[in-house]
Amino acid sequence: MARKASKKKSAKKSPVKKAAKKSAKKAVRKAAKKVARKVAKAPARKPAAKKSPAKKVSTKKVSAKSGGGFKERTVKADGFTIRYAEAGKGEVLVSIHGAGGMRISPAHELLSKSYRVIVFEVPGFGASPANEKSASLKDLAATMNKAVAALGIKKFSLMGNSFGAKLVSWMAVQAPTTLQALLLVAPAAIRIDRPRVVGSTPEETRALFHAHPERIPSAPPTKPAIEAKQQALVRRLIGPARDAALEGALKEMPVPTLALFGTVDRVTPSDAAHLYREIIPNCHIGMVYDAAHAIDVDRPEAVAEIVADFIERQEKFLVTGQSGVLYP
Repeated sequence: MARKASKKKSAKKSPVKKAAKKSAKKAVRKAAKKVARKVAKAPARKPAAKKSPAKKVSTKKVSAKSGGGFKERTVKADGFTIRYAEAGKGEVLVSIHGAGGMRISPAHELLSKSYRVIVFEVPGFGASPANEKSASLKDLAATMNKAVAALGIKKFSLMGNSFGAKLVSWMAVQAPTTLQALLLVAPAAIRIDRPRVVGSTPEETRALFHAHPERIPSAPPTKPAIEAKQQALVRRLIGPARDAALEGALKEMPVPTLALFGTVDRVTPSDAAHLYREIIPNCHIGMVYDAAHAIDVDRPEAVAEIVADFIERQEKFLVTGQSGVLYP
């Protein structure tokens, strides 16, 4: 019995051990307070930059703020307050959108790595007031040339998509000496006179604009009021398929020109390409394989490469005055 009692007593912690443990805890707390004071005095570190998720190709008609490094600004010209988006440095590339309105495309983002890219929103599109002032596309072109001049730009390359290609064609004939190159993407400037191909549903429209619509993320539809306003302006200004006044002016226009077509575009098919070569003296034709009307979304890398090459080398660029196909 005595032996068992002895074991129980030995299992209890001695006062010396308790004091030692208490002293150790006190030392730890004291050291922790000392470290905390040092941390409080130290300058705050900048948080580590978060890795951005992989970008998806988007056809969303976004504000310029969400288009990569593009910054949204406005400029006053010819009585309008005109919205535009800008990114990049270097030689200037001005871009004019099509009938669907302003968007920052993947091709714009790629080109902004080498150029100062300025994407304008034409008066009457987007959230801007209805444009009842411009009596013709020629008038609207004069307005857009004034907008470029208001930014202090004296020399630039000019790119237009679809309806925008006809607008920039008028800009070019009005101010050819300011241009380094003219780039017509899926152009509606010179068209074969036939019924217009349109989609009756959003799905049909996507199939018209994209070679592989299943690869393109869906975008929210344009608000009906904005869509109606934009389409009314396009119908009023676009003019006939063969515009004698424009074609006559283009015959005298010396600016090196590239007309770029998608091989599966049903909106502005490539069978009109020969007309551009016949009418514009210094015109070259490029065809992008596996691309529909939205060439700059379907094949952004191909568009950015051929546009950059043409701006830099013009007549000596990779297609050298003959029709060519850029394969994936």
